[in-house]
Amino acid sequence: MWQYEDIFENGIYNFIADRENPYIIDCGANIGLSLLYFKKLYPNSMITAFEADPMIFEIYKRNINNFYLKNIFLYNYALWEYDGIIFFKTEGGDSGCVVDEYSNSHKISVKAVKLSEYIIAPVDF
Repeated sequence: MWQYEDIFENGIYNFIADRENPYIIDCGANIGLSLLYFKKLYPNSMITAFEADPMIFEIYKRNINNFYLKNIFLYNYALWEYDGIIFFKTEGGDSGCVVDEYSNSHKISVKAVKLSEYIIAPVDF
């Protein structure tokens, strides 16, 4: 609920773009509420979005598909300084994070990529 309040009611992602079809990158999209907000704000926007947690990613993908949103590129990857496999702590909500191999927390291996490889246009937000 707090994500909805922050994003839709408090407008934490509100921005004024110089064009009607801005290019937006979301680096930890969670369940997709931010993407719904961006598409409401700029229906013609193009969005590249990443979510490392595979379970959260499935919810996020379902949410985007249920709203029939176009021009969204979804990736189930973590963003990191190199391409490869890293450890990610999952907690089923909004607090997942990268951890080292020695961490005692519930961790999984996830694919990691460099963001620079996915920037396909000048970024507006």
